[in-house]
Amino acid sequence: MTRTVLVLLLLSAGLPVFAQPAEPPPSPATAPEAGPPAVAEPPADERRYGGDKVAVMTAIEVPADEVVQGDVVCIGGTAVVAGRVTGDMVVVGGTAELTGAVEGELVAVGSNVSFGPDASVGDDVVTVGSAIDDGGLEFGGERVNVIPVFGIPTARGAFGVVASLLGWMALLRVFLVFVVILAFLALAPRQVLELSERLRSGYIRALFVGLVAHAAMLVLSLLLAITVIGLPVLLVLAASFWVLRILGRAALFHSLGSGLGRGISREMSLVGATLLGFVPWALLIVLPLFFGFAGLIVAVALRMVLKVLVDCPAIGCVLEWLMDQRRARRATPVPPPPPAPPVVPVIA
Repeated sequence: MTRTVLVLLLLSAGLPVFAQPAEPPPSPATAPEAGPPAVAEPPADERRYGGDKVAVMTAIEVPADEVVQGDVVCIGGTAVVAGRVTGDMVVVGGTAELTGAVEGELVAVGSNVSFGPDASVGDDVVTVGSAIDDGGLEFGGERVNVIPVFGIPTARGAFGVVASLLGWMALLRVFLVFVVILAFLALAPRQVLELSERLRSGYIRALFVGLVAHAAMLVLSLLLAITVIGLPVLLVLAASFWVLRILGRAALFHSLGSGLGRGISREMSLVGATLLGFVPWALLIVLPLFFGFAGLIVAVALRMVLKVLVDCPAIGCVLEWLMDQRRARRATPVPPPPPAPPVVPVIA
């Protein structure tokens, strides 16, 4: 019993020696130090920046991701702006396509201008002899249109615009010819009818006479042009040739129009028949020029064909008629002068 108690005392005294040290209690979590709030970085500007853009007889393109810090100037080419231009946009004798933004002025001279639905112009829109389709465009300045031009269907680039401008010049020339023809119909209807009848029966002969007359006029013009003294004579001769040719055209158009009227069983008046023959000629002269470079080539070819088929017989017929008139005057016998009254002697 005594021994058992002694062993228990010894074990109880050795427990603290052999016991594992207790782990310290966990310390509370340390809160992170408060700092300034995080600021989101602005997105990087991915647009490209550049200075002025100038092109002559070439194209200019400003993509949607580009900013031109200056002006865009295009002469005789195509300017396509989908980005932003901080200055002005100037197009001369070309094509302008704006779907982006121009903060300055838009100036177009002899050009074809079109706008996209999101296009904007911050200042004035100035067009001179240009076709423009603004489509309800809003701009910050004024709209100035000098010598308005409408309806250049497919003119693009320098050649297309030049062809279209030539078309408007040809239209003005055709209108002038028509006015002179109306004057001949009003002042000399009998001569127009007589020439029309001659063309029905002698078109081929008038064609050859007109070819010779044009060749002679060309040679004579060259000879007069090389001399200073001959220039006034050349101007008078050219004006006379032009007037006589228009008189022949009036007769040719009347002959053609009256023939078309007989084909549809209608009797045409003098003016109606002339107008009916005039319209196809005018369309062939003017219309191809409004279809760009290809139309310009077609117009040149048609002009050469019409020069032979219309102008040559027109002037040939008039020259033949004038020569016949002169021969008729020479063949008409001149009546002898009346006999002088007898002289009565005076008796003093």
